[in-house]
Amino acid sequence: MAYLTSTKVATLKAQNKQTLPTQGFATLLSELQSMEQGIGLRVASAEITHDGGATQSIVTLPANSLVLDALFVVTEAFDGSPTINIGVSGGDTDGFIADGKITKTLGAVAGIEADDYGDLLWDTGNTHRRNWYTSGSAAVIASVASGSSAGAGNATIIYAELPSV
Repeated sequence: MAYLTSTKVATLKAQNKQTLPTQGFATLLSELQSMEQGIGLRVASAEITHDGGATQSIVTLPANSLVLDALFVVTEAFDGSPTINIGVSGGDTDGFIADGKITKTLGAVAGIEADDYGDLLWDTGNTHRRNWYTSGSAAVIASVASGSSAGAGNATIIYAELPSV
């Protein structure tokens, strides 16, 4: 049985950082999706666009999910100054990645550096990385405020489905 360790994720992210904009990200997703077999690891990805609405769905997490990582890759440069946050609907809407950490240029990646994360994945004192657990289902969304007539990105959430207790 293959296990996805934090070292492997860090290695994949480091490789991805060197090969972006899009080819490396596709390779990372493919590798992660192939590793998810049998270990409860899931990779959810959604395209987020400048004109896709104020709230764009990424994934609905099932109960007992542990979010391990969040990434946002700009696949089409944004013009203007849109606001984009990745988080939980009805909760911390910028808890995974806040707008200030998302550069809106082609190939930019948020979620590579530890301090890219919002409060759900980074402690409030900014001293260490953490995961986020939900005992019930939770909708992960991108909140997009207008300010752009072009632009798109790929939001990815990596999470584990834990057994019920």
